[in-house]
Amino acid sequence: MSNMSKLRFCLIGAGRAGKIHAANLLRLDHSVQLAAICDSNPANLASVASEFQVAKCYDHYHQACNDPDIDAVVIVTPTFLHREIACAAAAAGKHVFLEKPMAVTVQECQEIIAATQASDVRLQIGFMR
Repeated sequence: MSNMSKLRFCLIGAGRAGKIHAANLLRLDHSVQLAAICDSNPANLASVASEFQVAKCYDHYHQACNDPDIDAVVIVTPTFLHREIACAAAAAGKHVFLEKPMAVTVQECQEIIAATQASDVRLQIGFMR
């Protein structure tokens, strides 16, 4: 990614907290792009994609991880899925912004940290507020 291009995010999880993260990303429009949305619930996916005018939609996080046009993911899913998704995203070379709590156990947190370090991608923990 050149210094002039935007960091392209996929929002993974289009529920209430996901919508807040999407709005926050759009406020940073000078440096980031909300390039895709992923949610396993078709109604959530369609609603949030329409609200934020995002054309690229996925129903499984593997699709976002495999998309070469995605640079990073914002993970806003139930906590028990965080480790699985964050590790897959890191393995695919995607930067990871992870809504708190980071994971269910300390071991899962350590696995996420190790995966991002091994892939040399950034990991950030956030809070929608």
